[in-house]
Amino acid sequence: MYVFEQEGHVMKNTISSNALETTTSYATAGLSGTETYVWCLESATGGFYMYNESIDKYLNNTNSTKVYFGDKNSIWTISFEDGVALIQNSSYENRFLGYPDISIIPRSYVYRAMVIENLGISPHDITVYKLVDEDSQETPDLTDPALSAISSFINMDTTTELDANGLYTVTSDGAISFSSTDETVAKVEGEKLKALKPGTATITISVAQTDTYASGSVNIEITVASKPAVAPVGADAGTGYHLVTDISTLVDGGNILFVGSKENGTAKAMSTDQKQYNRGVIDVTLTNGIIETISDDAQVVTLEKSSNYWYFNVGTGYLYAASSSSNYLKTETEKDNNAKAAISIDGDAKANVVFQGTNTHKVLRFNSTNGLFSCYESAESVDDFYIFKYETSPTFDIEIDEFGWKSIVSAHDIASLPTGLKAYIVTGENATTATLTEVNRIVKNTPILLRGAQGTYTLTIATSPIADYDVTNLLQISTETTGNGVFVLAKIDDKVGFYKWTGGSLGAGRVYLDAPSTAHEFLGLTLGDETGVNEVRGRRSEGRGEVYDLQGRKVLKPTQGLYIVNGKRVAVK
Repeated sequence: MYVFEQEGHVMKNTISSNALETTTSYATAGLSGTETYVWCLESATGGFYMYNESIDKYLNNTNSTKVYFGDKNSIWTISFEDGVALIQNSSYENRFLGYPDISIIPRSYVYRAMVIENLGISPHDITVYKLVDEDSQETPDLTDPALSAISSFINMDTTTELDANGLYTVTSDGAISFSSTDETVAKVEGEKLKALKPGTATITISVAQTDTYASGSVNIEITVASKPAVAPVGADAGTGYHLVTDISTLVDGGNILFVGSKENGTAKAMSTDQKQYNRGVIDVTLTNGIIETISDDAQVVTLEKSSNYWYFNVGTGYLYAASSSSNYLKTETEKDNNAKAAISIDGDAKANVVFQGTNTHKVLRFNSTNGLFSCYESAESVDDFYIFKYETSPTFDIEIDEFGWKSIVSAHDIASLPTGLKAYIVTGENATTATLTEVNRIVKNTPILLRGAQGTYTLTIATSPIADYDVTNLLQISTETTGNGVFVLAKIDDKVGFYKWTGGSLGAGRVYLDAPSTAHEFLGLTLGDETGVNEVRGRRSEGRGEVYDLQGRKVLKPTQGLYIVNGKRVAVK
């Protein structure tokens, strides 16, 4: 009696939609032999009949991929390579028992009788366990497999793939298998450990028992963080006030704002309102991290440099620390040490401003409770603030690589495109094709496709808002939770188009297409009569599962013998 296992699932004796179902609920000891997942192999000419005692029927396949239970009919053969079995129907086209194509999402763990040409895409590496009588069998003196994980914990993000074979060391030559407590977070597929979405999962690595080595398993706790968000292109360009992250970028005569908070698209900037002892604040708007416009009530500070120190000119005088006993920030006309300040910027872009005079309340801080800027004896108990400097950057560059296409979200309106660069939105789609419409401008914060020869293109930011597109754009911008099943622009096998994404979370800020449920895994591109786009309409990737003999010749209908499928040697019996 035997149990057949693959990827943590064992065959059981139920049929659904002409496929043999599996279960992950099974025992490894105390079995009676009548369990739904226990099988008997009865000898037959050239192989075995597969019999299940709990239903008193035999497993058969006589038509296409369909399997069914009945009387003795199909004769099955079992061949082993690297400790795992290939189960084939010798009485009908040498079809083998395998899961559906690994590229189909979500994965399906049911067995069908697959044609031999699908060896490369249909999982079929089955581990066979033989039941023994625990009372009558002596426990073999087996060697410890010496299986150990490289680490008990691994942190990944959703951009990460790791070599699964590098996760462990082992002395045993037994078959290695992997399982995950949550395959939506992380799983081993092929020879890669893939991080799919934020969360935690336990990967169990198991080694099968051999004649020499005992079985064993180890666990690795996987923590998956979010894929980093993608900022709109050109976010660091444009005319306005930009966050200072490097003190060396401040210059004598430059204009700055002191900003007390910068959350949810708004900020609190120091105002021109000089209260009796401190400065008030005013709301300003952040757009893609830039303060593009300010009112006359926002205090623009002009920097005056003195050696390694700075004076803050506010037009009517200089800001200074005005007390040793109270929290005062005032304005004076003279440039003394109480108005001279040292500035530093930390790794989170938070500013530290300390005046150099004798007045001891000399640390400039933002007080969010009272909505003001003042000078304090220390930085404790009050809030951080930031410095934004005025910059004029009317253009920004984008790179088009040898791919020839790029999907972007621009931080700015672009009224016209440089020579050689074309822009498209998606205005239609069906099961095989995405229809593009060419546009002559780029609307900010809108997903768009660009096409051009490899090189650098300079985009000029529009000086006034431009009109939105007059047709519906089907392209979308991903959020942190956008993931498997959407379509992204890619080039595979020299074919450009939208391919179904199966890599887990996309991360925020990326361009994608939501295709209909009937869509194939590849959508070609079309644009009316423009042959330059029509020519990238294509087919799915080729080459998966093709069979070759040992001399490298392609074989359409392999018979008994050794063949190469996806670079691996496969025995057909």
